[in-house]
Amino acid sequence: MKNKKIAFIPPNGSVIEQDFFFNRISIFLNSINIEIYLILFDTDDFRAYKSSIYKQLVVNNISELQKLNNEYKFDLILHRCWMHRYKFAAEMVDKFDNIAFYIKDWMDEIPKEEYAFLYQTIEDYDAIKKIFQSGKKVFSHYTYEYTDYLALKYDIPKNNFCFLPEYSCEDNFNIRKTTKYDKNNIKLVWIGGIIPSNRPKKIDEEKIFLDSIVKLSRNNINIDFFILEKYFNKVHDINNFDIWKDWLYEDLFNDNFKIKLGTPMNSDKYDIYNFGIIAGLEYDENCLALKSVRYAIISKLALYMEIGLPLLVNKKWKALSEIVDKNNIGIIIDNEDLNNMDGVFDISQQKYNDMVDSVYEFRKRYTYNKKTLGSVLNLLKL
Repeated sequence: MKNKKIAFIPPNGSVIEQDFFFNRISIFLNSINIEIYLILFDTDDFRAYKSSIYKQLVVNNISELQKLNNEYKFDLILHRCWMHRYKFAAEMVDKFDNIAFYIKDWMDEIPKEEYAFLYQTIEDYDAIKKIFQSGKKVFSHYTYEYTDYLALKYDIPKNNFCFLPEYSCEDNFNIRKTTKYDKNNIKLVWIGGIIPSNRPKKIDEEKIFLDSIVKLSRNNINIDFFILEKYFNKVHDINNFDIWKDWLYEDLFNDNFKIKLGTPMNSDKYDIYNFGIIAGLEYDENCLALKSVRYAIISKLALYMEIGLPLLVNKKWKALSEIVDKNNIGIIIDNEDLNNMDGVFDISQQKYNDMVDSVYEFRKRYTYNKKTLGSVLNLLKL
């Protein structure tokens, strides 16, 4: 039997630097002899997504992609799509029978006019509706509590949606060189991006997130933010100073907070930290953006599991906090805890070691395998 062929297309056909989904999933698919193709719309992106696991192809437009699809006869095209890039995705709905969509975020509660004010576009609304109502499979990191709501609103079958968080990759598993725990010298780490905090709290969470970090730091807790070079340079670009003032002020004048240059997939540098900050630590019932993401299993879970770090998460982040609680892989807090964290971190070295061991155990299951990737393999008729 001929090997199955899967083609990945990133958002807008271009590299998103902080998106490691392709890297992780391709390792597993390659292990079961699936031919993997990465299709980009810009040859400059090949360097960023370079890998010996998948074959790289380039097209200039969707018409060329159709010709490529006819030539290679892909069993499945899986298009990773993000907010502000859904128009590109929607343009492919009617052109490919063998396509499925893997959405990153969709904050449906934000009214269209407020979304337009914040992001200077409303194209996503018509585009996401077309994608949802196309009958094509839509994968997402949202649990069914949220996708069932979307199915009802858009009047589509619930099974059009498939839950697919980003899983860990065993090749990236780090065994920590130290798990020393001192409740009087707690070190927290955030790995990922940040955005300016100049957006209204009602429709964006970054102000709330920054406020929670400042509250934590007042508990004499050390917090380091590691962000990729592209975004690190943006934050420190003098031309962008006005929109980053809040973050830069804390970085300069808050002794317990630092913004540092991160490097992708370099796990052992984080061994000295006690917990990973996985999501917003304070939950605001009035923030519309949080009403959807509280049901998301975000990619940082995979990253922190690979590193071997227990998590710190607010109980209102329902999907994540349930996983943390069920598997003993971190500490769950509420809003009030942010004002006094002494009791939260008052645990023994043995209890902390047990958490790390639980992380090591949980991540063995939280990987790409035939069970976790069953919904994709079904589309490949495997």
